[in-house]
Amino acid sequence: MKKTVLDINVRIEEIRKALKNRMYLSAISLALTVPDICGRIENTTGDAKEKYIQWIDKYVTPKYFPQPYIDENDNFQQSEKRAFTGTRCYGLRCAVLHSGNEDLSRNHMDLDDESGISPANKVYRIYLFDDPEHEIVYSTGSKTNESVEIDFFLNIHKFCERICEGAKKTIEQFGETDAIEKYSIEVLEYGRIL
Repeated sequence: MKKTVLDINVRIEEIRKALKNRMYLSAISLALTVPDICGRIENTTGDAKEKYIQWIDKYVTPKYFPQPYIDENDNFQQSEKRAFTGTRCYGLRCAVLHSGNEDLSRNHMDLDDESGISPANKVYRIYLFDDPEHEIVYSTGSKTNESVEIDFFLNIHKFCERICEGAKKTIEQFGETDAIEKYSIEVLEYGRIL
């Protein structure tokens, strides 16, 4: 009986193959599981959600530009916050893996804004796009005193590749044996019966 080990390196390879073959659902779904594994490799104790968010903020968030916004005088401003954060990525993870879409509204995440608007009146969506020329996340939206609606546009190739690059850094820093032994799936291959 042959045994195949599907470790973090195999996940990275399969994410890249899926992107190359334009299998975006496979790529994004698999990529969104990597921070769970890497967060556990880097920190074996604590809350899984917090580890996920911290890992994304360490390896992925710094690659994105600060979030633009319109102030109370309708002037364009640059925020100190990034447009794509670990919290928003965790929301995307929950939406894609548990609901099958990219709508981050309501129960999918604790939205990281300070608007004071009820979560029931917030609509946050992430649209994935395929364009090798554009790297940044950008957003559009509207806000009133009662509601906020924001759409983020995220390059799926760049995002997935940043996840893969971060995973490689985690493996380099914390040792490949942990990644292979603790966080892998074994597939037993029994011969085919004719």
